[in-house]
Amino acid sequence: MNSDIAQTIADIILREEIKNEKKIYFARMMILALMVTMMTISRLWIGEPAHETFLVIAPTSLFYLLFSFLLRHSFVKQEHQSMGKYIHTSLDLIYVVVILVGVSRMGKPYVFTGLLEAPPFFIIFLLNALSGLRFDFKISLYCAVVSILVVFGLGFYDIYSGYLIIIGGIMHTLFKASLVGGTALVSGYIGHRSKELVIQAITEEEEKKFIKSIFGRYATGEVVEDVLRRDLKLGGEEREVTILFSDIRNFTSIAARLQPNEVVSLLNDYFSEMVEVISRNGGTLNKFIGDGILVIFGAPIRHGNDAERAVMTALEMMKKLEKFNLKQAEKDREELRIGIGINTGRVIVGNIGSTERMEYTIIGDAVNFASRLESLNKELGTSIIISQSTYQHVEKIVHAKKLKPVRVKGKEKSVWVYEVVR
Repeated sequence: MNSDIAQTIADIILREEIKNEKKIYFARMMILALMVTMMTISRLWIGEPAHETFLVIAPTSLFYLLFSFLLRHSFVKQEHQSMGKYIHTSLDLIYVVVILVGVSRMGKPYVFTGLLEAPPFFIIFLLNALSGLRFDFKISLYCAVVSILVVFGLGFYDIYSGYLIIIGGIMHTLFKASLVGGTALVSGYIGHRSKELVIQAITEEEEKKFIKSIFGRYATGEVVEDVLRRDLKLGGEEREVTILFSDIRNFTSIAARLQPNEVVSLLNDYFSEMVEVISRNGGTLNKFIGDGILVIFGAPIRHGNDAERAVMTALEMMKKLEKFNLKQAEKDREELRIGIGINTGRVIVGNIGSTERMEYTIIGDAVNFASRLESLNKELGTSIIISQSTYQHVEKIVHAKKLKPVRVKGKEKSVWVYEVVR
């Protein structure tokens, strides 16, 4: 995964965790308010004084909320985040135990029910359910284990106090423990799975942005969208492509006669005309090399007739250049001449570079041979030269003249090259 994407995901997850810690904190306050209300109503219902509820719960609850607030504040400041989660989980369960022990001494109506049936006990279910909002299954697992131990402790207390008979009490405790632990585990799994889905969605979205940032510089919007629709992954592979190299003849001497801003303006105008032709024919503009252009046909998208598209592009570039030179002549500016070399062969194509900077490019002898064909134009006085491998794909649709055999790196025999006339 690209380091920038990983950092983006980490930042988004952290923001969501901070938001969820706030939600958990306010959920605690609502749970406490609900518990106090339920206990007050139950005390009033049987005619017992309600103020005892506040005397038992208020001091513990205030300390609990204050400590929770400090932990949440520490989490927001990104201090001891992982440890803070475990401390918070432990604090939740300790609070429940303290409240249960307190209400067990209040008499009616809890004296006859036992701790496992007292209203504060059910806070454990709610707190375990909230554990999933931390997006960490280990936290929920810890919550499940500790809360199960708490339930067993409370259950044996009820058995010892006579609220439950031994056999029935053990079964009842096991049942409550499985519910409490299961709540934490299910909530943790849901939270963990949600986190995975969020990461997957963010990764896919960031990869699409990354693909657009890479391909958008040298491919049409249609090609980029096609790449995204086909769900092509960034990476390297070997495939057959057709490479087109073009270069302006004697550009060094032309540039020497012009001012720097005139050179840049001339190249920009020329490249704009050529790129329009390349894009229209489905080529991928790989890079500008000084005054030269490297174009790929067949990557990242195969068309089935990539060699034909490359040759047609070369012919259209020549026609476009004629119109460009007419405009140049009208403005009394430099006219240009170009040479084009085209070769078809197998290359390594993919993203090359560092995690901070990548380029979609091609490597292989086929690329070097296309460059050699382009430079051969100057020697032979031609404009468009194609290799034998390209000619085999287009011999029925173009008129080409056989020139001479040329040595190719990695091959024992020379190969014929052809001049495309029309």
